[in-house]
Amino acid sequence: MLLEFLRKIGLKIAYLEAREEKLRSLDRTILEFYRHNRPAFYSSTGLFFLGWMAEALEVYVIIYYLGGPAMALSAISIGALSVFIKGGTFFIPGSLGAQDGGNVLLLRAFGYSDVTGITFAMLRRFRELVWIGLGLLCLALIGGRAAAIQEGRTHDSGNGF
Repeated sequence: MLLEFLRKIGLKIAYLEAREEKLRSLDRTILEFYRHNRPAFYSSTGLFFLGWMAEALEVYVIIYYLGGPAMALSAISIGALSVFIKGGTFFIPGSLGAQDGGNVLLLRAFGYSDVTGITFAMLRRFRELVWIGLGLLCLALIGGRAAAIQEGRTHDSGNGF
């Protein structure tokens, strides 16, 4: 446990010391999950990896069609490093401008032109907008169906509540 390691190196953090029992309980819960739910853990890890590779493939395809030299290792690296850009700009609503500028700088660091970087950033932003639109459409369709189901239950109960 991290707290025990900190004690061994002579570092005491009052915040962690005060919550030792909760931290031990969390450790036990995580350990039990790994012991008894290995298929779920491996499935989750595998799906995360597939998502990461899908993002790398997206980067590769975009760069390829923009005419840049597309390399698999660069695509994986750009995809992984763009996560830091997304995480570092979370406090800006929609990460507008910051995420795009970060992607331009990232591609520039990998030797691509500014035009390639800007186009790459705009295509990724467009992809996000498409997925947001599809999600809102699904939400609207499901929301309408849920309201109809709720209305049907209200009428079936006869009390109007």
